Amino acid sequence: MSQQLGPCIDMAASATPSAALVLLVTLFLAMVAALASAVNERWSFWPGEELRLPWWYRRVQALLRQLNKPAFRTIQSPNDDLIDCVAAHLQLAFDNLRLC
Repeated sequence: MSQQLGPCIDMAASATPSAALVLLVTLFLAMVAALASAVNERWSFWPGEELRLPWWYRRVQALLRQLNKPAFRTIQSPNDDLIDCVAAHLQLAFDNLRLC
């Protein structure tokens, strides 16, 4: 009878590492899903939520608004490139006093 129990014990022992591996993979995927949910929750914006953004994000947005000048004319070149024309006094180079 001990010969019959031997293979059963070996089979059960070999199944244990695969069960542990399945458990580890499941826990890893659960942690990744929780982290992805937290990241999406933090950076999804609802109306009025931009007031709670970090100070550095608001500062970068203000600098970008200052740098981006509206084009008064857009020209399409023969190779289908779009060229935005900005008035000479609104060029980016003139924003920097060292370049004037």
